[in-house]
Amino acid sequence: MTTKTWKLEFMPKPIRKNMSARAATEHCVMKWSGLNPANLKKHGLIKIDDEAELQEKNNHSYEGGILINGRNCALCVVYYEAAEACNKCPLYLARGGTSCDRQMEKELRSPFEAFERLADPKPMIRELKKTLKYLTKKEAK
Repeated sequence: MTTKTWKLEFMPKPIRKNMSARAATEHCVMKWSGLNPANLKKHGLIKIDDEAELQEKNNHSYEGGILINGRNCALCVVYYEAAEACNKCPLYLARGGTSCDRQMEKELRSPFEAFERLADPKPMIRELKKTLKYLTKKEAK
């Protein structure tokens, strides 16, 4: 198993700039569920310490890894604009105007930092699922 097999399972569909908010959020939920330790282990991947990067366990060259960043975040691809940053992102809106890489008052660290520093994808998955609920309420109006 490799980074290729991980991508096939957890990022099988390409990100499109014209994805709906729901499709982009679902894409992110799938990607982030692939970052839990059991799924990384299944594909022979490790998370590099203090980095948002995946690497094959036996690859010591650090080439061919997967960076977890805005380039492979469907929400960032669809909603991020330099002038407005994350202001239109459904996750930002569902978090009351706080982006995923910023800590809310009630949090010990932001969802992104929880993964980057602690290898814990659960806070991001939780926020993405809240975003899906936010979108459902918004669509019902």
